[in-house]
Amino acid sequence: TLFGNQWQFIGQSNISQKLFTNNNISDSAIYTVTPAANGCIGKSFTLTIPVSPVPVINNITDTICSGAYFSIKPSAVPSNTQYTWPNPINYPFGANIGGAAQLVPVSIISQKLTNSTNSTAQTVFTISPVAGACVGNSFTLIETVGVSLPFIGNQKGHYL
Repeated sequence: TLFGNQWQFIGQSNISQKLFTNNNISDSAIYTVTPAANGCIGKSFTLTIPVSPVPVINNITDTICSGAYFSIKPSAVPSNTQYTWPNPINYPFGANIGGAAQLVPVSIISQKLTNSTNSTAQTVFTISPVAGACVGNSFTLIETVGVSLPFIGNQKGHYL
């Protein structure tokens, strides 16, 4: 569905409207324009304006085990949406290893994170979505990384 298009009954020197689509697919606004100047009316013509959707994504929280990959593909976004992000921030500082900037757009948000501490830690990503030429507002991904479990060797069972 398109929003923002309105009829203009008063003469305009240019056509300017801010158009929105809320269905995550490309759409078009079609205008019939009738030129007029100095009391003379020209032949009407059709003007078609393509309208592309902008990705809108809420903040995301996720939890993984230490040494695991996370893989996030937000839903309900335009099908051609890709993502970039700068270096993430770790809390506490330096706790998680593996988080890095993604400067080349990708369609799935994924990295391997390893927790180097004895308590849970978080890596916070600020992610920018883009669908074609339409850039959405950045959103935050908070990835909580659990601790590594200690190695436990083979145990002998005791039977009664």
